[in-house]
Amino acid sequence: TPGTGNEEAASLTDVRITEVSEDNQWVELYNTGTTPIDVSSAWLCVPNGYQRVGDQSIVGPGDYVLDPGEWVAVEYDQIAPVALYRNNSDFTSADNIVDYVRWGDTNEGREAVAVAAGIWTAGAFIEPAPSGNTIALFGDDLTENDDVSEWRAGDPTPGAGNDEAEVVTVTIDNIGASAWEVTDVEGESGVAPIGAQNPSLTLTVGRRYRIVNNGGGAHPFGI
Repeated sequence: TPGTGNEEAASLTDVRITEVSEDNQWVELYNTGTTPIDVSSAWLCVPNGYQRVGDQSIVGPGDYVLDPGEWVAVEYDQIAPVALYRNNSDFTSADNIVDYVRWGDTNEGREAVAVAAGIWTAGAFIEPAPSGNTIALFGDDLTENDDVSEWRAGDPTPGAGNDEAEVVTVTIDNIGASAWEVTDVEGESGVAPIGAQNPSLTLTVGRRYRIVNNGGGAHPFGI
């Protein structure tokens, strides 16, 4: 192959998205292969947003050339379901897409392209991370990141291996009523179900939560 462009594009096949921070707006890439990979020529894509990896600032350690088993995190100011492409020639091409990660059920982004490429399951999405945490991949085989059960809330580790957020499980005893809702300190809803008797809650260690009575009247409860 004359030159190096095609070799670099081909090697991008071994690159995976392994962590995303919505709070601080960065995406982490990982080299699952056996040779160094220059990711600077790759493109990140979300709906109505396209940015070349090499034009983004690096967050934390690392550089654009990833040795086998290395990570790099780059700033990306259009965080949403995100896809990684070899180049910007065709964002609708299943041959051009390298990786894709979707979280939340409100926007599919380039899901159809990822499904056609065999790297994502239609309709699958990762649960969004609580404020302060990242969406992080945990699994024995980082070459496969399309199993949403292996994505969980993590402590931010840009450019390094992922650390799973420490959580505890508690149960609210809705004595006589089920009108309590739990939100985190940022006011996000959905941390726990409302309208459920004795809901089991998974809470991140180190984060403060509010318990709000949305039902009105006297609704005693215990934890």
